[in-house]
Amino acid sequence: MRTTHRAAAILLLAFALAGCAQPAGSSSTAGAGHAGGSAGLGAIDASTPPPAAPGGGGSGPAGAPPAPSYPSDAGLYSRAAVNAWLAGDNARLDQLRDPANMLFHSIGLGDYDRHYTFQWCQGAAGSSYCMFYNAVGDELRLHLLNPRLGGPHAIIDGEFHPLTFPPDMQAYAQECLDGWKAGNTTRVGYLTTADALAHLNAIATSHRSDDWTFQDAQGAAGSSYLTWRNGSGDRIVFRFHNPGVVPGEGPQHRIVDVLWNP
Repeated sequence: MRTTHRAAAILLLAFALAGCAQPAGSSSTAGAGHAGGSAGLGAIDASTPPPAAPGGGGSGPAGAPPAPSYPSDAGLYSRAAVNAWLAGDNARLDQLRDPANMLFHSIGLGDYDRHYTFQWCQGAAGSSYCMFYNAVGDELRLHLLNPRLGGPHAIIDGEFHPLTFPPDMQAYAQECLDGWKAGNTTRVGYLTTADALAHLNAIATSHRSDDWTFQDAQGAAGSSYLTWRNGSGDRIVFRFHNPGVVPGEGPQHRIVDVLWNP
């Protein structure tokens, strides 16, 4: 009887030891993806070295950012400022504008076209004045202090002249004349008809630098004729339809003809 019990105990012990043994490489229910395992999602393989720090600096601190650049040319300087403004890069813009110059902020409050093209820079008395036109003829003029070129805060002031359509004929024609003198063909195109624009552009460009003075306004046969005269006696005449002559006439293209009387 005692021998039988001992044999049974030995047999049970053999079964228990067989159940604990597993083939190499097999996994238990506590393997990957299960609670209690050490190789779950996001686990780090200790055999893989840690990645290098950004910028190639190893485990040390990242290098300092490069020093800002400041063009010594007024045209490049002004273009850098306008590009920063249009891109919303206020940090770069603040490097280029004087802190007291809030021109870009004031323009940003309006609903204006934001496609600007550099036109020219002119210098006078230690300053440079750089002009930009946008796609509808608005004019952005920046004032730069020449001694500050090559360093920060050279843009100290500026002016913004949006395209307008004055109800007064003389003011309307003056805006067209000023746009023509400045070479702002887009602005002039919004103020004139195609025929008037062609006649105005046929005038020699050398006359754009003339001093033009308003002379008079006369009316005849449903039209008004407004005349400007230069120092040589040449005259540019802008013709408008009188109010009510053309039903539904809008504010654009009110100058229907331009006459050149040398």
